[in-house]
Amino acid sequence: MMRTFVQMNPNQILILTFVVVFLFLLILDLRSLFKHDDHVKNPKNALVWSIVWISTAMLFSLFVLFEKGFEKFSQFQSAYWIEQSLSVDNLFVFLMVFKFFKIDGIAQRKVLLWGILGAIVLRAVFIFSGTWLIKLTYLPPFWEFVNPPDMEGGSGFTQINLILTVFGFLLITGGIQALKSKEEDVDHQFFYTITGVNASYMYTDSDANSKPVGLSGRLTTTSLSTGSIQVVLKHQPGIKDGNSATGSTDIDILFPAQIR
Repeated sequence: MMRTFVQMNPNQILILTFVVVFLFLLILDLRSLFKHDDHVKNPKNALVWSIVWISTAMLFSLFVLFEKGFEKFSQFQSAYWIEQSLSVDNLFVFLMVFKFFKIDGIAQRKVLLWGILGAIVLRAVFIFSGTWLIKLTYLPPFWEFVNPPDMEGGSGFTQINLILTVFGFLLITGGIQALKSKEEDVDHQFFYTITGVNASYMYTDSDANSKPVGLSGRLTTTSLSTGSIQVVLKHQPGIKDGNSATGSTDIDILFPAQIR
């Protein structure tokens, strides 16, 4: 075993070390889903572990900087913070799903555990299968070019990848449609019903018709109180008038609220 390890090249040793550290950190992170102590739900405990994981990622980015240079470092930083911002959206989705299906306690831990493991497996499947398909779908070279004498390299051919081209066009088309389309915010509005809580909500956003949407707003509190906040998303195509009684209901969730 030791002889095999010694015969490995530096790149293989690096990959093996990365896999071992990754599995260790993954098990360390998932361990909380098997615990049932009260401190696991403590916000302070969650903040501490968030700092630990962000610091770990930043340390790894420094390793990328020294090993691969600034370009790879900036790519890692960009991808990491984009994923981090998207994870905040996932938290709201988790809360909505748990609330809608009345999932609580130990059941939440099971759902999160299988969800995380499933996400890891599916991402690996899509990454490896996608890479394989990309390599498989390069079109035959059709345009020969010759580099100028003062440039490195020689003659070659330009190749176009079918999958990347198709999905690139879909992405561009979707972006253009998103810029042109105003249907979603024009036809939808969030309504907030506050019960028992000494607070008021004020819309701070509006659609193309200067009518409120409810994606952003300001919640003002006056004193300590306990109650609930009901969040309702209404679909009101052509009839949006600020009345929560009209239109169809897309989302209806009741959140317990407490002002301390």
